[in-house]
Amino acid sequence: TNAARAPPAAAPKKAPSRVPNAAAPAARTPVGGTVDLSKAQLQEEVTELKLSVENLERERDFYYTKLREVEVLCQSKEDQEIPFLNEVLAILYKMDEGEEGAAEPEAPSE
Repeated sequence: TNAARAPPAAAPKKAPSRVPNAAAPAARTPVGGTVDLSKAQLQEEVTELKLSVENLERERDFYYTKLREVEVLCQSKEDQEIPFLNEVLAILYKMDEGEEGAAEPEAPSE
């Protein structure tokens, strides 16, 4: 189904809250103390960033799994000498320009 191919739904994007340069006014707590609002804002921003990281990791894992499936499929047909599949494998194993050496492909597990 197409639902299985769609990337995981990401949380709605929300602009991170900005911490003003000036000290934020203090607010009274139920027990009579004061709380620095900038601390609360920072905690909210940390929470938002953690959620963003989780969503990005989930998306990364989703696409890595898909690429791995393509790699295994190409490797299973490697003995048939299909030029297109060899080109796909070349793309999958291509290193970034800044990286040294070539990575050896993993042997497919059977």
